[in-house]
Amino acid sequence: MALDPLSLALTAISSVVSVSAGQSEANYRAQVAENNQQIAADNADRAIRVANIKAQEQDFDAQADIGALIARQGASGIALGSTSLAQVRKGQELLAAKDRGFIVNQGEVESARFLQQGEDSAAEGRQAESAGRYGTVSGAFKIGSSLISGVSKINERKARAITGAT
Repeated sequence: MALDPLSLALTAISSVVSVSAGQSEANYRAQVAENNQQIAADNADRAIRVANIKAQEQDFDAQADIGALIARQGASGIALGSTSLAQVRKGQELLAAKDRGFIVNQGEVESARFLQQGEDSAAEGRQAESAGRYGTVSGAFKIGSSLISGVSKINERKARAITGAT
């Protein structure tokens, strides 16, 4: 009979440790998710900055190409103000603007993908926190149930001992 209270105490302690470990794991998962959300936000910002830098580099290249085109046109002996040469230059400028738009758009799409990853991480973090709370509540009920069951068994044995029943 001396083991019954000890067994009861060990069961309760084991349940408390299990609940604590579950909450600790949930907290860890929530923190990892929060870190991942921040990394995704940083990556989204970086994607926009990189796209803007690439677009600027493309603009510089396009300006150099247009400058070379004007030089070639000037060397041809045809007046630079002629309609056909102006249209060629305008076409180059439009192509450069489209390229810039594509580069910026690509950066925005990549940024949006990172932001979505951040939202997914935030949802995972909320889920981990929720699982930790529900696990703690569930564990508390299990601890209570174990204690009640253990006390009931101890009382049943004491009652048998008093009445002489086996």
